[in-house]
Amino acid sequence: MSNITKTKLLNMTGSEFVMKIRSGERNFSNIRLQKGFSTDNNIDGKYIGSYPLARESYYPISIWPTGILLNNYLSRVSEESFRKNSYDFSGSDFSNTYLQHLELPYLIAKNAKFTNADLYWTNFKYADFSKSDMSNAYLRRVDASYANFAGANLFKADLTDITVDSSRMIGANLQQTILKNADFSFSQFVNADLRNARNLEECIGLGTSYFLDVKIDYKQHAIIKKILAKNTQSQFNIFE
Repeated sequence: MSNITKTKLLNMTGSEFVMKIRSGERNFSNIRLQKGFSTDNNIDGKYIGSYPLARESYYPISIWPTGILLNNYLSRVSEESFRKNSYDFSGSDFSNTYLQHLELPYLIAKNAKFTNADLYWTNFKYADFSKSDMSNAYLRRVDASYANFAGANLFKADLTDITVDSSRMIGANLQQTILKNADFSFSQFVNADLRNARNLEECIGLGTSYFLDVKIDYKQHAIIKKILAKNTQSQFNIFE
């Protein structure tokens, strides 16, 4: 019998999550955020959007949805503050949540769970998603430049228009992942699984990326080989 025990996660409502962030807390490791929590909201049936800064005078803060309050707070945090005191989501479960348009550079999210999460247009520059489960996640227009996805599971995730230049995809699972217009300039694909990856031929910057011992099928092999043939500095080997 294994001696490894799973860490018990602390259930947290969306309101609690927002309140704690706004009070200055940054350690959100080993929590389970309320499913369905969204950072895009409506007030009295009118769409407010994700950036309420220009609309503050229109609605009293007492009726702002919690997601709007979260976006408003994070948009005012300096990059230096994010870097020196990173938010920590390690080991937490954010599956089936809607964390859109957030500012979360330098986020630490090792072994976190984002399955079926909607992370549209969020800033994850320099974030660490190593060994996280992001299967079926929606990451369109996310900025994850310099992020670490080593060992991450991105199975069937939607990475359309994502920016992941200079990222680490070492050992990442990208099977059946949608990669339309994804920017992978200067990224590292070592032991990555690209079998049946979709729209690979539409990616940006693959000619500057590093490929070694990748798992790949015939179609992706032909696409990458053609791209890398134009760049003699790239290295490409197939993991049999």
